[in-house]
Amino acid sequence: RAKADPDRVALLLERRRSALLYAENHFTPLSRHSKRERLLSHLLARFARPRFQVYAWSGEVDGERVCMVGWNSRSGDALALSETLLALRMRDGGEVLAEGQVTLLRLPVDAFLRAVWALIEAHGIVVPLDVPGGGPLDANDWRECWRHRVMDPVSNHKRVPMTGGHALPHAPRVLSTNPDSVRRLGQLQAAKRADRLDEAEHRFREAQSRKNKYLERVKRGLEAPMPLDDYRAWADEVRQLGVDWARMVTESREQ
Repeated sequence: RAKADPDRVALLLERRRSALLYAENHFTPLSRHSKRERLLSHLLARFARPRFQVYAWSGEVDGERVCMVGWNSRSGDALALSETLLALRMRDGGEVLAEGQVTLLRLPVDAFLRAVWALIEAHGIVVPLDVPGGGPLDANDWRECWRHRVMDPVSNHKRVPMTGGHALPHAPRVLSTNPDSVRRLGQLQAAKRADRLDEAEHRFREAQSRKNKYLERVKRGLEAPMPLDDYRAWADEVRQLGVDWARMVTESREQ
């Protein structure tokens, strides 16, 4: 890169990013309802790092849950693999079982999925090993999506695996702690509460007005009385609207 023309370097890097978008990739934790620009930004942040390949497995051995991660010396960039080894040991509490031509670590069960997704975000292709004893998957856990692949940004955005089927789950939304974001969120929530309160008041007053007009017309002989059971059911509905409105007023004062 030091000797190459900057424009040529930029062109090559752009070609690399474009190629990676249509190469085998993992999903992101983002929802399929996220903006496509956000997905592409997430992927490009991954692609800025060297790519490497590791193998992972989680299953039962003699009634005990075992989680393993490993790779060989030709799995990718040597520096990226050394950083991976350090992270798995120091961050995830991995125990090194073998190191050299083949590196193998055993991970704590509660750290396995977190470690897998950290490897993915470091631009690792994590390949699940299909061996006897594999444990059941939790279809509602978005982190189990590492077992699936996509080969284009549209499928990644829609969270649809190569095998088709339903869209996969995604990580729960994490609210921003930025003071401006918190303030705007508070204002938005307050405005929504005010709208719901106004709507509840409007429904009650409108229903009460219709009931009063009915009673007045019956009193003046302009309308025949409805059956008593029907009137009681109607009155109960109007009363419940008033109770709902009063409860929302109380809740808004407490917040």
